[in-house]
Amino acid sequence: MSDKQCSVKVWSNSRWPSSRNCANTAVVEQDGKWYCKIHSPEYITEKNRKRDEKWEAKRKALHINYAAPEMYRCLKELINRDNIGSIRLPTQASDLMKQVIAKAEGK
Repeated sequence: MSDKQCSVKVWSNSRWPSSRNCANTAVVEQDGKWYCKIHSPEYITEKNRKRDEKWEAKRKALHINYAAPEMYRCLKELINRDNIGSIRLPTQASDLMKQVIAKAEGK
């Protein structure tokens, strides 16, 4: 175990903001600086990656849940029309849309 102190500056929670060196004992040396387990660059990178993955999954779920009813309505409207203006739907796209609608309706 080293007797070195973490080299990261932390802010106090007092009324008058001030910084001081982290009081934790350093355990990791990187690029000539010592870090405690909490401020270790590897730990921070991993922590941020996990946080970002969690929020990305949550964002995708919210986006899908928000957009799905509107997309379903639009697909049904497109399928129910024989053509869109002067453009006819390709058979493959039309079949795919019908499959998506059937899956959404639980058929």
